[in-house]
Amino acid sequence: MSQLMAWASAGLIALGLNSCMSEEPVGYVEIKRTFPQTTSHDSYRLNGVEVAGLASADPSAQIVVRQKVGKVVLELFRGEQMRWQLCTFEVGKNRLVSATIYLQNRDIRCSVQA
Repeated sequence: MSQLMAWASAGLIALGLNSCMSEEPVGYVEIKRTFPQTTSHDSYRLNGVEVAGLASADPSAQIVVRQKVGKVVLELFRGEQMRWQLCTFEVGKNRLVSATIYLQNRDIRCSVQA
């Protein structure tokens, strides 16, 4: 019986180590919006996933998001029909990339600092 428990424990340890090693590398994206939200229908998305908290009425919204390593696209959706690609950038493993969304005249722009 104790040999069976030892094998079961070894199997669980191996399974635990395997799950730790198979985790995908990640980095972080800090997104800042420097203007008041103009409509409640706007949403911001990173690679198609909505970033909660950026569509608030706060004129200086800011959030940090954990993101898979690789190419990232930041987009603005107005409702579901209209979409603007704001910027594209690379996220590195254990690195922080800052993206600032701002208004220039009447256009929404994005600047990135890695």
